[in-house]
Amino acid sequence: MTRDVRVHVALPGEEVPAGELAFETNAGGALISTTFRYTEAWLRHPACYALCPELPLVTGSRRSTGPRLLPGAISDTGPDRWGRTLLFDAARRAARAGGAAMPSFTDADYVVLADDRTRLGNLRYVDPATGAHLAPPEDDLPTLVDLPDLVAAARAATAHEPVDDAALRLLVAGGTTLGGARPKTSVRTPQGGLALAKLPAADDRWDVQAWEAVVLQLARDAGITVPGFALHRVGPEASVLVLDRFDRAATGRVGYLSAHSLLEQRPDEVVSYVDLVEAMGDVAQDAPAQRAELARRVAFVLAVNDVDDHMRNHGLLRGTRGWRLAPMFDVNPWPREWPEQSTPVAAGGSRTRRDVTELVDSAGAFGLTSDVVRGIVHEVDEVVRAWPRVATSYGIEDPEGGVVATAFRVTAP
Repeated sequence: MTRDVRVHVALPGEEVPAGELAFETNAGGALISTTFRYTEAWLRHPACYALCPELPLVTGSRRSTGPRLLPGAISDTGPDRWGRTLLFDAARRAARAGGAAMPSFTDADYVVLADDRTRLGNLRYVDPATGAHLAPPEDDLPTLVDLPDLVAAARAATAHEPVDDAALRLLVAGGTTLGGARPKTSVRTPQGGLALAKLPAADDRWDVQAWEAVVLQLARDAGITVPGFALHRVGPEASVLVLDRFDRAATGRVGYLSAHSLLEQRPDEVVSYVDLVEAMGDVAQDAPAQRAELARRVAFVLAVNDVDDHMRNHGLLRGTRGWRLAPMFDVNPWPREWPEQSTPVAAGGSRTRRDVTELVDSAGAFGLTSDVVRGIVHEVDEVVRAWPRVATSYGIEDPEGGVVATAFRVTAP
């Protein structure tokens, strides 16, 4: 069985039909291939660009099979574990209420079911039969006023406790298009803009959102681009981190490509920061500045022991002449006495005991000298030394006495 979907790209002031998708499933309903073809309208457009490395700007169809059934640009627009859980729970409840069979979704289903209004990036999907965008919103987006209800619903959902229909609708309205396993939702700001609200989970061992605010502030102070953000206290033990959506601008939607898709990363493939900087060199707008920015980010990641720095937590935004690094996001400190595998600095490097010496030794890959990288590391370290003061400013009591304190280590070479 084949399902056809049109792909549109939202550009400033216009929306261009850019491609045609065909999702093929077998008799059991499993997705077995995806075929994509650019439209002549897109290939002739003065602002056209390849949506991802798997889809170069050529005529004719390209068929994706094997471990990467969805081209990266398409996969990036779909939800990850949290959003998929919400979509499946909502569909299951609807099926039970209507006496229908339980749903079964493929990766392609999740992509087209996600709310068009909040979908990441500037791709939009259109039903060829009706010309309507997929999927149209069913409920209003939550607002900052709804944060207490969102926190209660997210805690119940992550604790596998019953969530009432009204709370589930609130989560689904804003939370189905964004990646990651942790609870989050898009919200409307008082000014009418789109923001991302990160919510606490039932099994959190510390105030994850407050600590992310701490490291975002440190990153900003260290000269790293981060989204605009604000921490909201919801009750004595709960925080919500609200961040500006960097894939939205005054001109509309902004193209997005994850580092995972840029590298065409296969399941279980280990890639390094050096791999990422080398891949960026082919597509980056102002490549020297982008390479230097990435070196600074790596130094910061090592200083705060962010171990959730896989390639889906790095991304690029589409500029007028190429791609540029998206603001740093999903960066969290992690206790060093609990080793976790993370992204190595260079190919073959340690994934659990990363060291800034590797970054200095890899300076050439970032287009820098060893002395320049040492200077970057020293600058980052000087900023990170202030972490106890910054943590206190975000309401974290006795920051140096908790387990998260061991995440912060400055070891400039």
